[in-house]
This record gives sequence, structure tokens and C-alpha cells, in this order.
Amino acid sequence: MALGTAEGEVVLVAYPGGERLAAQRVFTKGWTTALAFDREGARVAAGSEKGEIAVLAVDAVGG
Repeated sequence: MALGTAEGEVVLVAYPGGERLAAQRVFTKGWTTALAFDREGARVAAGSEKGEIAVLAVDAVGG
């Protein structure tokens, strides 16, 4: 599972359990407001309140 934060991070969280697996700051200003995984679960797209978009490899976030 992935969460977005007010600090512009994408956080990977174990489900079930909720333990924080990894985090990466993606945006320098503003909230991460949208997240979507690709079908394979290999990438996550993130959007910010400022209209920015980033696509990350899940292993890069976890690395």
C-alpha cells in the first residue's frame, strides 16, 4: 500500500500490519494528493497539490 504525505513523500506501507517499509520525498512543496500503481505493481504515479506528477519505480522507493 502507498500513502502520500503533507511533506511531499510517497510512503510504502505493509498491508496488513501497517509497518512503514520505505519512503521517498518526491515533491519539494505541498502535499502528495494522488497515488496510483501500474498493473504489475512495479511503478507508482504520484500527483501533488501544485499539479506536479512523478512516476517512481517501486524498488527505487524501497531502495
